[in-house]
Amino acid sequence: MKLKNNSHKMRIENKNGFTLLETLIAMVVLLIGVLSIAKVQTSSLNTNFIARNITMSAFQGTGIVEKLMAEDYAGVDTVGSPYTVTDGKFEVKYTVSANDIPIPNVKTITITNYWVDGKLNTRGPRTYVYYKADKI
Repeated sequence: MKLKNNSHKMRIENKNGFTLLETLIAMVVLLIGVLSIAKVQTSSLNTNFIARNITMSAFQGTGIVEKLMAEDYAGVDTVGSPYTVTDGKFEVKYTVSANDIPIPNVKTITITNYWVDGKLNTRGPRTYVYYKADKI
């Protein structure tokens, strides 16, 4: 540290390192960056959880559709519809109807699948419509 006397003014010159203010500003900038990364990470984990549940729910609905499509036309029963299949926190509801819409001799299979989150809220209802023809 040197004292300089320039035209009646005394100044202290410090050429060795950073001031306390510069250090605090650098720490605040670093803290903002770290908190931003943490927020992105938690958001990413939540999105990944939701995507996993959508996939698992759709997978169960697809399994039911594959079983129904493998049966012959008369084997796909419309009596007792709608049906509900529950597996843990995932639930699939499906209906089978033979109303000749949009094409005669076609049964309509409507699947709605969803899951229950940790707060017991129903999440992610997705509805898919399939058609089972009598003869191709």
